[in-house]
Order: sequence, then C-alpha cells, then structure tokens
Amino acid sequence: MIKFKNLLKSNIFKFTSVLGFNQALNFLLVFIYLKTIDSSIYGTLGLLQGYAVLISLIAMLGVRDGFYTLYYKVEKSILYVNVFLFFIVMLGVVTLFSIYFKDMFLSFLSISQEFYYLTFLYAMSHALYSILEITMRLESWNNLYLSISLIRGILVFTLKLYFVLHLNNDIEFVSNILYTDISSYLIISIILFIYINIKVLKFKYHVDFSLYIRLFKVSLPFLASNGSGWIFNGFDRILIERFFSLEVLGIYMYGTRIAAAIGGIIHQVLYLLYGPKSLKLLSENRVIDMELLGKKIVKWLLPLVFLAFIFASLLYTSLEYLNIQAYRLISLIFLATFLVEIAKISPRINGQKLLFLEKSHILSALSIGSSMILIPLYYLFLPILGIGMIFLSQLFIYMMTTYLTHQYILTKTMYKVVRIDYKLWLLLLSINILLSVYIFDFLGK
Repeated sequence: MIKFKNLLKSNIFKFTSVLGFNQALNFLLVFIYLKTIDSSIYGTLGLLQGYAVLISLIAMLGVRDGFYTLYYKVEKSILYVNVFLFFIVMLGVVTLFSIYFKDMFLSFLSISQEFYYLTFLYAMSHALYSILEITMRLESWNNLYLSISLIRGILVFTLKLYFVLHLNNDIEFVSNILYTDISSYLIISIILFIYINIKVLKFKYHVDFSLYIRLFKVSLPFLASNGSGWIFNGFDRILIERFFSLEVLGIYMYGTRIAAAIGGIIHQVLYLLYGPKSLKLLSENRVIDMELLGKKIVKWLLPLVFLAFIFASLLYTSLEYLNIQAYRLISLIFLATFLVEIAKISPRINGQKLLFLEKSHILSALSIGSSMILIPLYYLFLPILGIGMIFLSQLFIYMMTTYLTHQYILTKTMYKVVRIDYKLWLLLLSINILLSVYIFDFLGK
C-alpha cells in the first residue's frame, strides 16, 4: 500500500497521467474531426502545420537544443538573455522575409493567401513556446509544467470542439484552429517569461555576444538532425498535397496520427523500461545483463505485429460504425504506419550503446544520411506507386540503419548486438508491400 501511495505521488505517475490525458483528448478530437469535417480541411491543417514546423526549424537554427545542451555549462541568466535576444532578432528577420518575399513564398508553398501570415505566426509562436516549455523541465518546475499542460490541453480541446461543431465556413474553421494554438502558445510564453524574470533573471539583463559563438557551435548540428526529422514527419505531407490532393493528405494524416498516438505510447514505455536502465547497466559494465534486457524487448516485437492487426481491426470496425466514408483506407494507412513504428524500435535498442560510448555523431550521421535517401525515393516513386511508398521507404531506411549500426558496433566496439530475426523484417516488409498495393488500388493511382 505504501509503495502504491508513493507511486501516485511520483513525478513519473504525474507526468504519465497528465500527458496521457492530453493525448486522449487529442485522440478524441481526431475522431470528431473524422465525423464532422471533410478530409481536405484536415489535410489543409496538416499542410500548414508542416510548413510552420519547417519555418521554425530554419529560423531557430537549432538554438532550442543548443540552449538545452549549454544549460548546465554556462551562467543561466546570460544564457537566457542571449537566447531571448536571438529569438527577437529572428522574429524580426522572419517578419521582414514574410512581407518582402510574400509572392515568392505564396507560389512556392502553394498555400492560400488567407493562411499565409498565420503560418509564419504559428511557426514563431510555437518556436518560442518550445524554448520556454523546456525551461520548466530544466528548472524542475514540474508542478508548473503539469498545471500549464493540463489547463492548455483542456482549453484548446474545448475551443477546437466548439469550432468544429459550430463553424461551417472552411476558411474560418482552419483560421480559428490556428488562432487557438497560436494564442495558447503566446499566452503561456508571456506567463513563463514573467515567471523566469521573477525567479531567475530578477529583471536584470546581461548580454554576452561571445556566447553566441559557442551557442551556434552546438546548435547548428541540431539544425541538420532536426531537419532530417522533418523529412521523416513533414516532407511527406507536402509531396502528397503536390502529387495527389488535400483530401488524400487528410485521409493519410488521419491514419498516421492515430497510429503515431498509439505508437508514441509504446515508444514511451520502451524508453522508460529500456533507455535509462540500459545506460545504467553499461555504466556498471554489466554487458551481459544489458544484452538480456535488449533480448526481452525484442521478444515483444512479433506480438506487437499481431497487436497492430488487432488495433487496425478495432479502428476499422469503429470507423465503419461511425459511417466514415474512407474507413478502409484510413485503417490500411494506420496499419502500415504502426508497422513502421515497430521497425523504429530495433535501431533504438542498439543505438543506446553508441550513446553510452558518446558516439551520438554516428547516430546523427545515420539520421541525416537516411533523410537524404528518402528525398529521392519519395520524389521518384511516390507519384508512380502511390503513398504506400512512404511506408516502404521508411521501413527500408530503418532496416538499413539497423544493419549499419550493427556493423559499426561489431567492428568498432567491444559490444555485441541484439539481433532481430530476419524473418520479422521479411514479415514487416511483406505486409507493407501488400498494404501499399491495396492503398494504391483504393486511391486509383
């Protein structure tokens, strides 16, 4: 009983409960969107958010991750001030670029004029929020972080629910959804900025321009790796809109969002069970125990494949019951995405060894190289073979990453690797090929 009470009071339980609750609200909102708005509208939202993430990545130059890296290595007050000053400068630069190059951006981004400035505002407000959000974790303001996350999650869900039930105009609906996110980011950012001034800066500002050299030195590599992440989770949206339509993009996003929500839970559980513990075992030179732990995780991969089919069947039945027109296609996309989520687990397991050996640059190089391979694969085969190529391409990338990680560990380190039976890879590949064919037939491409 005492242990259970301690668990209820623990930060892990608090974080899991709040974040899980917010995730459940978002999950519910997706199903409400499915029932009430056209797929093209959801595709428009996804496209705008994809562009916004790209803009914020380029504008911030990886400074958020650089801030995280230097937090314990330099004087906090100076680091805060320099990062805030950098954001203000970049906000001005982005504003000028968005105004003076409007026609060029409108043509290149292929978005309507009604959402043009909103996309840039969304990008920069989210960039500021992400910096200030991470400060709460670094400062161990756990109760503040959880309170803000919970309040924002409920309010944003309530407003979006109101808009989806009461607004019929497509442009007005999309605009209000974006304004809701932007307003929440800005309000929370203002509150946190004042709180940081009171608790940390004491309203005293010290600028050290020499710090920017060190900040950019650690930040710019993150720009490359974050850009690679966007290619995996943003570039596909743009190509689907270009090669197909906003309606297809909306259907694609419904399937991938639902799969990512469930897959995210699995990856979070994996991290809690394996990540920190594996590094601890390595630090204690308990290599055999670490390998056994990895093998226990691997044993769950095949059951996860069968679990994916169960989830897909439940989704299929639920969407059919809700009379969602694209229920078959959404279920197929969900299953293909979920199988790719399973494939991500393999390189993560052995990647822990590289992290322990402080060889994170190897992982970064693999991530950047993989994204460079994805671009031509998407461009060459997506218009010909359909959106199923996205899943096949990513599955191929994770197989290749696993192989290269294995080879580096075996040849350059003293460690062994946790191997996955090649039959599992063949199973994942075969299922995804079949799913790609079915998706191709459904879309008529």
